[in-house]
This record gives sequence, structure tokens and C-alpha cells, in this order.
Amino acid sequence: SLFLAVVEAAEEAVINSMLKAVTIVGRDGRTVDAIDIDQLLAVMRKYNALNWRETIPPWGGGR
Repeated sequence: SLFLAVVEAAEEAVINSMLKAVTIVGRDGRTVDAIDIDQLLAVMRKYNALNWRETIPPWGGGR
């Protein structure tokens, strides 16, 4: 369905942006560190957020 396609695209965009982020130093030397990929994967595993396509039944009763 169109709704599911939008959900998947949004999920992919958020995860991709987190994985592509780099550490930056801004005004007054304020540093914001990039997300550690291994830590992100650990959190996603903890909350069962990996492989949703295989663990969540299809929308609309599989139609």
C-alpha cells in the first residue's frame, strides 16, 4: 500500500541520516559526536527494531 511505502521510506531516511552523520565542532567549540554505528545497532537490537519486514505481518491482512 502507499501508506506502507511512505513508512518504509521515512524509516530508511532516518536511519541513513543517523549513519551518515559525522562529528562536528560548532560555535564556541561545541562538539556534537556522530552516532557510533555499533551502539546504534545494539539499541535497535534491544528494541527489536531490525528486520521489521520479517517480524511484522503485512498490512491489510496480507492482501
